[in-house]
Amino acid sequence: MFRLMIQKALFMAFLLFYFAGSIYGQSRLTAPGQIEISMVTIGQIYDFKKISGTYYEVANYVQDGLKLKIEPLIPSPDRLASKEFEPIPDLSWVRLDKEEFTLKYGENTSANFYLTIPDDAQLLGKKYQFNLSVYAINYPRPLSLTTQILVTISEGRISPMELIQKLELNELEFDLTPHKCLLSNFPLGKKIDISQFTGKPFELSNQSEQKYVFTLTVSSSTENCNLEIPKNQRGDTDFLTLDSGEVILESYASKKFRPCLSIPDQENYRDKELVFLIKAQVLGQIPEQSRFSIIRVKTGGK
Repeated sequence: MFRLMIQKALFMAFLLFYFAGSIYGQSRLTAPGQIEISMVTIGQIYDFKKISGTYYEVANYVQDGLKLKIEPLIPSPDRLASKEFEPIPDLSWVRLDKEEFTLKYGENTSANFYLTIPDDAQLLGKKYQFNLSVYAINYPRPLSLTTQILVTISEGRISPMELIQKLELNELEFDLTPHKCLLSNFPLGKKIDISQFTGKPFELSNQSEQKYVFTLTVSSSTENCNLEIPKNQRGDTDFLTLDSGEVILESYASKKFRPCLSIPDQENYRDKELVFLIKAQVLGQIPEQSRFSIIRVKTGGK
């Protein structure tokens, strides 16, 4: 069982969830058994994919071309996870990004849902449950799975650092290498694979027990990277491109990627020192947990 904290950047809202072991239906259709969402705030809309840094996944080990449908359900009182929870008041709180999927044998798919918490003070501190039902619509025998979604609404507002300390949520570990990179006598007017230019691969590694979705972006902001860059040395982010913007990494997995740099062959870029930043972040995670690769470029002269 994995436990982690996630923040929705726009609303500064937090989610805590865990996956009980995947549940197995006939012929091995799999999905998470239970997801716990804690510390949500009234009046907010939560995009599960963005605030969790992972996906709700369904895997098919039944047959090729299996058609599946996912729908939210209000559980009956005898199907609640515990006495602490009550059925969600209204299914309009839940919206699926996509309801139907067709999967090949051995294929999995990610589904996303949105959770809207009404701005009602009477909901503070409440605990609700809704279920996600996954079932086959072109299989001769009944085939379905149910995921319990447990939602706990915060009793009030809490700051990011207070929540981290309260829940001891400092388990997220990942790295982006190289941390620093110097490109000397860099040619202008050519698109260069930096990995080949330096002989050093760029790599993103997940050092946590939980699977995460990471975003890789070219950044011009030096916030949270402990670096001061004069404005005249900040490279144009359009000059640096990445072959991947979103990377899914299993626990303790890593992946190499290729950044390519192209600086125009113009007078104002000759004999210059420019700095570029590659930023890695768990999808929707708090900025303080970002990782940076700092690329310093010294261009050639005439």
